[in-house]
Amino acid sequence: MISKEDLLGSWHLESWTMGYSNRDDFSYPFGEEPHGLLLYTDDGWMSASISRKERAAFPEDVPFRKIPEADKAEAFSSYFHYAGRYRVVDGDVIHYVSQSLNPNFPGTIAFSLSTRRHLRGRNITTRAGQYNHPHPPAYGGYRIRGSKR
Repeated sequence: MISKEDLLGSWHLESWTMGYSNRDDFSYPFGEEPHGLLLYTDDGWMSASISRKERAAFPEDVPFRKIPEADKAEAFSSYFHYAGRYRVVDGDVIHYVSQSLNPNFPGTIAFSLSTRRHLRGRNITTRAGQYNHPHPPAYGGYRIRGSKR
């Protein structure tokens, strides 16, 4: 069973797939080689970020507020972040979202990582369990693989 001490530190994302409850295949919302970082602190805070490997840069000579909305929307769709408190209960890791790029996430429990996880030295594989959001998505869960930095 995983403990809080097992999680402490930073984890580098290696893969992230999305499974669906109504079919057997998986998708890769941020591509097959996403970039990401998951941080857990000793005082109960966490932060998770994920992005596509290749992201278009904004023009350097244009102030952010003058960048076209379509470019901002593309940047939004190629990156995701949330942060908040976490706790470990009977081997499950529960994230309580207080900040997020998605304005609908704060105040929710983003997901609970079930005990169907494998922690081997500096590598972890997790599967998302409960998703406690007012408008739950139509997928069956996430599979996340990472290594400790």
